[in-house]
Amino acid sequence: MLLTRTTTNTTIECAMPPHLDSNVDFGDCTHLYGPLLVRSDVSHVKLSGKTSEYIYTGCIRINNTKLVDLSFLEKFRDFTAMPNCQQYIAGNEELCVEDPSELREWFPGINIYDNMEPCGDHQCYGGAVTESYLEETAECTTRVGDLIITQWHGKPPNINILYKTKEIHGRLIIYHNQGLGDFDYFKNVEKIGKPSIRGGFAPLT
Repeated sequence: MLLTRTTTNTTIECAMPPHLDSNVDFGDCTHLYGPLLVRSDVSHVKLSGKTSEYIYTGCIRINNTKLVDLSFLEKFRDFTAMPNCQQYIAGNEELCVEDPSELREWFPGINIYDNMEPCGDHQCYGGAVTESYLEETAECTTRVGDLIITQWHGKPPNINILYKTKEIHGRLIIYHNQGLGDFDYFKNVEKIGKPSIRGGFAPLT
């Protein structure tokens, strides 16, 4: 793979290749520019070079690939988005995005959707919280999508299941309820984020 590059003192600027392959050697590049795309038949991306982390100005566009993990993106956390470039990680059917909130911190504005979610034994989809929903998701510690509590006239008998929740990859929406009383069932939540096309985080509501 040939990289277009320029050198200024100790800064070596390189253009991102048209598509990332299974093995990419950035040589002595320190700064990378341009869109990041991955070949559709690639399941893993391994990066090598003299730098452990790159200063990257570009645009993440990963869609319809065979990727099964995104660990290589950790090398691009010093990131500046190109103007007027829509970013996305989408349509990767074998890709488990375990922490979309973290990716949105690294790459503000990125869209993440239609991948293999939820993934893992303790992930489940969010939704309207009812007695039956709690029963069906009793072992979940991570809930992917908005979690909505509304029109309650008292607490479901199995509400203690919510104490197991550690992460909500979405918003927590609580409104138009009666008889909630002391409501500390989300006290063990460590991370909450909004999975919208604009990225970012949502507050407790």
